[in-house]
Amino acid sequence: IILFQSDDWENRCHQLLSNLAEDFPLFYSNFDRERGSIETEDRQGEKRLHPLLSLSIGALTVDSTRYSNHHEVSAACVNAKKQAKKITGNSLFIERRTERMLEEEMTT
Repeated sequence: IILFQSDDWENRCHQLLSNLAEDFPLFYSNFDRERGSIETEDRQGEKRLHPLLSLSIGALTVDSTRYSNHHEVSAACVNAKKQAKKITGNSLFIERRTERMLEEEMTT
């Protein structure tokens, strides 16, 4: 969790993702980078492919008119993170949906 108080928080998130996109590949061999994954052995001895490391950021602006307590803020953060993780690779999802939109999404 990172709490920003600056107005440039979104640009800072994009800069972080850009820096990581440059640095993360350095952790892997050329073969793994070209393949886009690493191969490991699980506890049962089975070989598994795993995607290369990436960062998913779920973000929201906390507004006292939208959230009435810390539980609602926490739930919104969890949802934003889930949405960010649906995006392949490094990603930033900014929660801009209203509570009504979220409720409609859950019923469909």
